[in-house]
Amino acid sequence: MKLDYIVYGVVFAFFIFLISNATIESVWPDEAMYAWDSSHLLHESANIDLAKTNTYLTTIIAAPLAAVIDPLVAYRVVVAAFAALTLLFVYLLTKEISGEYTGIAAAIAVLSSSVFVFISSRALVDTPLAAMFTASIWSLYRLEKNRSLKNAVLFSILTGLTLLTKSIAVLLLIVYALYFIIAYKSKVFSLLREKNIQISVAVMIPFLAASVYNIVRNLSVLMSPVKGAIFIADKFYYFMHPITSFGWVVILLLPAIIVIRKNIKKKGVILLLSWAVVYILWFSFIVGEKVPRYVLPAVPAVASLSAMSVMLVPKNKRIIVVIAIALLALYGLKGGLDIIKAKSTSYIGLRDVGEYLSNVDHEIYAGSRRAIRLFSGKEYFEYGGNLKKLPESFDKFLEDTANKTVSLEIDVWEYTQPSWVYPLNQEKINNLMANGFNISYTANREINGQKVTVAAVFTKSS
Repeated sequence: MKLDYIVYGVVFAFFIFLISNATIESVWPDEAMYAWDSSHLLHESANIDLAKTNTYLTTIIAAPLAAVIDPLVAYRVVVAAFAALTLLFVYLLTKEISGEYTGIAAAIAVLSSSVFVFISSRALVDTPLAAMFTASIWSLYRLEKNRSLKNAVLFSILTGLTLLTKSIAVLLLIVYALYFIIAYKSKVFSLLREKNIQISVAVMIPFLAASVYNIVRNLSVLMSPVKGAIFIADKFYYFMHPITSFGWVVILLLPAIIVIRKNIKKKGVILLLSWAVVYILWFSFIVGEKVPRYVLPAVPAVASLSAMSVMLVPKNKRIIVVIAIALLALYGLKGGLDIIKAKSTSYIGLRDVGEYLSNVDHEIYAGSRRAIRLFSGKEYFEYGGNLKKLPESFDKFLEDTANKTVSLEIDVWEYTQPSWVYPLNQEKINNLMANGFNISYTANREINGQKVTVAAVFTKSS
């Protein structure tokens, strides 16, 4: 029981660390989208279509908090809570599989991933998905140990909620399928004869239906190339950059293989391996863009497997390995904090611009449309508002704005802006001014000791 307090202390400390960074000014486009959804979920007239992002769980949880504090901060606090839950469920899962010391080591090992630490400070759904994946795998392992009705229902609910966290959560079902095929082989279908398993499947059906509906509805978007994809890398990127992708604890994965091989037929090990293999291979060979945060939900699995190296030493000396992993975690935390600080000076100034544009009644063309929507309160043009996206060509923009009073927001951050404004330079500014657009507002910030204009509003009268 005393060892439990170590984990609880780490979980609480990590949560406090994350919420202390929740008020940073920098806001990524996806953060703005999620924060806007949560802040408007309780508005009857709001145009929210969560089926497009399938972020039901986090949006619904964040909505009440977003009604009383800044929506962006509210969403980050919710993500911080999910990050803390990730550590807790990693501990519970690994403890059940390999013992208490291994569980503590696994929970701490998650923090050796600087990417996990950094992304958990942002209003993104990668960390909540990692938490829900871990909770679902834990509930399945509990069900395998005890086929009680309580465990069956818990497994169904956690799996269902995971499917409503993000569309890619459907990979969880593939993990389950692989696990059951390996663990049960030809007997896999006999499981469906058990009453509690049947009840479990019945409880899960509404969640499955909602998940399938979302995927089918957005199939064309999911299958289309990612606009603005900036990091198309080799299929083996995650294998060639294991520390960046999964944390410093992968150093211990090699000795842990000895333990894994000895226990390869145990259900807990099969479950962890199925989880890691499915998720990593999917993003290695199916998804072209390679971004470390995409494989974040696999970090807990890798941490649990790596922590099994604890079992190589006698029980009375396992605390030494736990301390070694804690040192790796401190290195990961430092790296995460460095990234938080480094990224805090990007995507800034947009709140100022949004608040300035909140008083504008004419049409607004925005380069960072998601952030401007959040901070100005203006609705998208396609939903009856006056906030428009930038046309791909400058000629089309001039045609659309002819004889109108319009404002144009552009910034130095959003790389998906069309080439006639991004990257911004003096020639492009001169082109705008030559066509009647004048600077009406600028957001300036000090970056690396120099005052820089990071975003601006150009306005043209009819």
